Amino acid sequence: MLTEYTTPGESVEVRDDESIYSLLTGRIARTGEDTVIAEHKTAPGQWTKVTTGEFHNAVLAAAKGLIAFGINKGDAVTIFSTTRYEWGVLDFALAAIGAVNVPIYDTDSAAQAERILNDSDVKLAIADNRERFDRLDSVIDRCPSLKHILMLDSNAMGALEGLGVTVSDEELEARIDSVHADDLATIVYTSGSTGAPKGAELSHRNFISITRAGSLALHEIVLEDHPRLLLFLPLAHCFARFIQYASIASDDGVVGYLPDTKTLLPDLRSFEPTYLLGVPRVFEKVYNAASRKAGTGWKGRLFLKAAEAARDWSRMQQAGERPTAKQIAQHLSYEASVYRTVRSALGPRIRYVACGGAPLDVSLAHFFNGIGLPMIQGYGMTETAAPFAATRVTDNVIGTVGQPAPGSSVRISDDGELQVKGPNVFRGYHNLPEKTAEAFTEDGWLKTGDLASIDDGGRITITGRKKDIIITAGGKNVSPIPMEQEIAKCPIVEHAVVVGDNRPFIGALVTLDPEGLAAWLPSVGLSADTPLDRVAATAAVHDEIQKYVDKANATVSRAESVRKFVVLDAQFTQENKCLTPSLKVVRPAVNRVFADVIDRTLTPMGGRLLKRWIAMPIKDPARINERLDVVERFLKDADLADVIREQVALVGDLERIAGRIAAQRVTPRELVQLKNSLGAIETLKAALESTDDDRLHALAGQIDVLAEVRDRIAREIYPDPQNNQIQKGGVIADGVDPELDDLRRIALHGKDYLARIQQRESETTGIPSLKISYNNVFGYYIEVRNAHKDKVPEAWIRKQTLANAERYITEELKEYEEKILGAEEKMLVLEQRIYAEIMAFICGSLAPMLRDAAAVARIDCLQSFARLACERRYVRPVLDDGKLIDIRQGRHPVIETLMPVGEEYIPNDVMLDDKQQQIMMITGPNMSGKSALLRQTALIILMAQMGCYVPAKAAHIGVVDKIFTRVGASDNISQGESTFMVEMLESASILNNISDRSIVLLDEIGRGTSTYDGISIAWAMVEYLHNHPSAHAKTLFATHYHELNEMEQMCPRVKNFHVSVKEMGNQIVFLRKLERGGTEHSFGIHVARMAGMPASIVSRADEILRNLELVYGSNEIVPSRSLKERGRKPTAQAVKEAAESAGPQNMQLSMFQLDDPVLVQIRDQIKGLDINSLTPIEALNKLNEIKKITGI
Repeated sequence: MLTEYTTPGESVEVRDDESIYSLLTGRIARTGEDTVIAEHKTAPGQWTKVTTGEFHNAVLAAAKGLIAFGINKGDAVTIFSTTRYEWGVLDFALAAIGAVNVPIYDTDSAAQAERILNDSDVKLAIADNRERFDRLDSVIDRCPSLKHILMLDSNAMGALEGLGVTVSDEELEARIDSVHADDLATIVYTSGSTGAPKGAELSHRNFISITRAGSLALHEIVLEDHPRLLLFLPLAHCFARFIQYASIASDDGVVGYLPDTKTLLPDLRSFEPTYLLGVPRVFEKVYNAASRKAGTGWKGRLFLKAAEAARDWSRMQQAGERPTAKQIAQHLSYEASVYRTVRSALGPRIRYVACGGAPLDVSLAHFFNGIGLPMIQGYGMTETAAPFAATRVTDNVIGTVGQPAPGSSVRISDDGELQVKGPNVFRGYHNLPEKTAEAFTEDGWLKTGDLASIDDGGRITITGRKKDIIITAGGKNVSPIPMEQEIAKCPIVEHAVVVGDNRPFIGALVTLDPEGLAAWLPSVGLSADTPLDRVAATAAVHDEIQKYVDKANATVSRAESVRKFVVLDAQFTQENKCLTPSLKVVRPAVNRVFADVIDRTLTPMGGRLLKRWIAMPIKDPARINERLDVVERFLKDADLADVIREQVALVGDLERIAGRIAAQRVTPRELVQLKNSLGAIETLKAALESTDDDRLHALAGQIDVLAEVRDRIAREIYPDPQNNQIQKGGVIADGVDPELDDLRRIALHGKDYLARIQQRESETTGIPSLKISYNNVFGYYIEVRNAHKDKVPEAWIRKQTLANAERYITEELKEYEEKILGAEEKMLVLEQRIYAEIMAFICGSLAPMLRDAAAVARIDCLQSFARLACERRYVRPVLDDGKLIDIRQGRHPVIETLMPVGEEYIPNDVMLDDKQQQIMMITGPNMSGKSALLRQTALIILMAQMGCYVPAKAAHIGVVDKIFTRVGASDNISQGESTFMVEMLESASILNNISDRSIVLLDEIGRGTSTYDGISIAWAMVEYLHNHPSAHAKTLFATHYHELNEMEQMCPRVKNFHVSVKEMGNQIVFLRKLERGGTEHSFGIHVARMAGMPASIVSRADEILRNLELVYGSNEIVPSRSLKERGRKPTAQAVKEAAESAGPQNMQLSMFQLDDPVLVQIRDQIKGLDINSLTPIEALNKLNEIKKITGI
């Protein structure tokens, strides 16, 4: 292995006066303007061709328009769009005039866009559609440098062309001439998969050098035989930008722009690409789709055999081996029945596929290579303008990412990190000099953060990522990617993320693939539309995934193996920040978002018991306090807790192993795991018995160390069995059976014995060239050349005469032959008999084994409570038979773990009893934290009655028999139940089942119907809870019906509280603090503004609200006062008058007072415009918006 390598050859030349735009003009100079350069989709199956001249003219027109718009050299312009033809035109136009392209992923939120716009001082933003236009429009007031937003769907390109007529050709030419290779071309923000996004500054030279070098290295793909590329990856990603430039720069390459992948397979067939660029997930989906289409019958079996044959074929090619005639015939058969069909799914002319952006599973690459689609793998980063290395068509070593471009260099640092140097390496991070300095070594090499090796040919193999390396609590370094790739091979798994940082063992979070599930579920008797939460809990799903977890574990040591996995009932998405736009998993986000499922239990039994404890908390204070006493002991005695955790972590899944033993399906390695677990249990029991705590002694008394079982496994089974199937042998240890040992000596040392016979006979007969061989006709024989046949003993039996030699057999050889040939079969029979005896012996200990599992699970749960309490500053709750719930400075156990760095969760007090404060009426704005307060109260009570410490400063809990919740909104349309009906059904169930010890959490009751109905129902429910003759159920009632504050005056055990906010001009700050007294404002319009609602809607809502308050006052009704007594107008009339009164208050008739909503919208568009300062392009955009409103 090498530690440094530079690819032979000179770096490609880039002149100082060149720019990205030069890639286009260079093609024109070589091939003219009549070749087709691009195609864009106009209808299903229809593509419009664009010649090089047409593309160039569009670029020049856009460039002139940008100049007329005031875009100077060095100004930043954002493209916020999917991949489309206009993206490519604008990209080259910006490059031509020296503007800086700052792309934003089309999936980014308004907040993400705002950060990029401000960090790079964007002057002009161009969005593709109304949705993304509105996202930008919602933040424009907070982006001082952003002056204008254009929309492609509103003919922004035509507007730029029209505006550009004022710019002369000479002015444009002068601007083009002013751009140089080392000028800043683009700022591309990293995906954030390894930390906060950073803006990488890339020059024209960076992109030109890698485009030309990459095209030469991959000339068979990019330059030869009329190449066609269908581009659907986001052009905001450097990988897609690079391949677009390579296609544009080629002599006759054609790039097809595809805005979305909803109809990808039909689009591939109609466009007919010759090569395809994708990330691993794209090719995984292609493979899985082909597998699903084949089904589970004979076609499915045929596909699986063909897929394995393709991988074998590829491996033979890679090893330089020649296939046999049988393999060639088989390959031709599969070519006709399977391979051609899979290839045709990618288009009839497809010749190559290229993959990058994330690690690719080797077996998948072998599959595509084996079916005749060579898969080029590359490596790069945003900081290297995407690709830095790639495999070559003539040197495509699967498993590597190839060599760097000629003249570029790579090296491996002392800690195994890959470092790179070359002309496409970026110049630094925008506005982050410290981060730039950290990215480079003192001698100028870029630190990639990836772990790698370099073979003798300079090929790079990526082995992991420094930031991905997991360090367990025991100090073991684990690279998660190989195991994740193995688990993700399961057809029903979409993503697998291995976790275990600072934990005693390795675990995994698994998400399910909806498409794979739909095909697989019927095979286990479930409907394809079974809800995901039910599927995730299904035993068959866990068993299927366990097979692949076992395969992953077989490749690593026990310390690195996945001991526990959790199937999530959610997906990793770009919305929850767990996936980047290039479909890479963001590991820190996964750990943060799904922190609640990574519990602190160390064994699968503990995890299952914890779920049962959550589902069935106990109501006996004495039993609860017994658990709390053990947790407290573990907290106070850190040394004991460490010993307990260390031994518990070594215990395998005894419940699962016992089940497999009972079913006679246990594997040899599982028996070894049982032996190791029983050893750990013995140490665990001794540790518990060494204390002076009776409760720990009682736990130890439940443990049976099963010494006889452990000793027999240790004595009779190899500690690391050669095979994990008894049918293959190599499991039973030496010394268990003399006959087995004798057969092994014969089988393993047969060659040595034969060599001794040969040497002895040679010395006895004086025949130096004598040799012993074997054939299928008469077995072992002695061959003697004719020159020595007169020395052959009479006891030898002649069997064959050759031209130059004769062959003989002896009685000794025949006897030994029988032993050797029968030894392997006899060994397997003996091993299986002994293994069956061992299993029968262990079956007699299944009951105590399950008791051990239960005891270990209990200890595991209690130690996890102690660890959680220590890590998160939880306190021991006081539990008794009283009816007081008094929580001081309570916190939400999940939300507080998701808080951004530097922010703390705001704690709150809750006090409920049946005498003074039975019902807390909580009002406050949307988003202020009312629902979180309800949930945290329920969770604290639940945790306390599980025997767990709680997130609070202090907590006194009178045991609760039921926790009732009516939170959120859902419907059951399939059963004819609307959202409001579901709400009422749940509310009715609560009210019909409460007791004196119940706690009730009601969130916004009555919101699904009219205001009067809703308030009436909510009011009546509170009265019912307050006045119930026997059950004074403690209640938290969150509402926006501020009229309910009046109930405090009428019901003595109802107390008003509100969650406070602070108003600062037109903004509000949520203080999240629960305070005494009610409130009259919900601030819903402020929340609408925060969500990015169009400014015109927010402004209009403000006007209507002010006029409604003039008509009604802040409160609408109070049931103690009738509408007549208040002297108010009926609601419908009042709302109508309030809306109408928002217009101008003068006597002259005006078109804007006409009762026409379209005219009102037009008025809102025009109002406030300064006609004198309006630019032509702004006027055109505004006119187009008004035109759309009218529907013309």
